[in-house]
Amino acid sequence: MTTHAQHHTPTDNAPEHPARLQWAQLVPDVYKAMVRLDAASRQGLDPTLLELVKVRASQLNHCALCLDMHSKDALAAG
Repeated sequence: MTTHAQHHTPTDNAPEHPARLQWAQLVPDVYKAMVRLDAASRQGLDPTLLELVKVRASQLNHCALCLDMHSKDALAAG
């Protein structure tokens, strides 16, 4: 008798989802301002620290999508 073990990747249980809103199309001025703010925040700040700040902001905003995204970015930044 043989058993077949199921092999799962981490994304099987937690698949990636696209952004909920298409900010660039819905509110282009707000989207452009967010992009400029992000670019300004990167100047002179350690990338790892920047990602940790974004993780904390996502926690304060109760945004699970952003928290997931920034947690992954923080891990990638070290």
